[in-house]
Amino acid sequence: MSWNKHPDYTNVFIYEKIFNKYTYRIEVQVEQYAKTVRFWISLSSGKKRKELSVFEDKPNKSLGGIKALIWAKKEILNFPYWYTRSYITEDKKCFICIGWEDSRRRNIYERLKKEGFYFMNIDKCKTLIKEIEYVDSN
Repeated sequence: MSWNKHPDYTNVFIYEKIFNKYTYRIEVQVEQYAKTVRFWISLSSGKKRKELSVFEDKPNKSLGGIKALIWAKKEILNFPYWYTRSYITEDKKCFICIGWEDSRRRNIYERLKKEGFYFMNIDKCKTLIKEIEYVDSN
């Protein structure tokens, strides 16, 4: 499976994969402005479809393991390159933006600093972001 457009929204893309009977879903909402593009990342997991639509803190934790986290990290970092080849010109700056619901998740996402992410306030919320370089499709 690969990235697919959300059936109800034009600016949302989804990627799902199953690990240990738990489905992991990455949703990327794309915000396009005159000079920038923001890719807002949401990650959810669960055994049932209704659990996948809830991106807040849940009482139970999914057991997809380290393979699921490695898969999610790889796909999150690769999404902008796939998207920019299709939709963006070189005069726009692109950013991956990640928010969180609790400090436990923030601590996990903070490890992405090794990948070039840094903290920034966007709309008065602390957000982890990374600028993506333009990739020519030729």
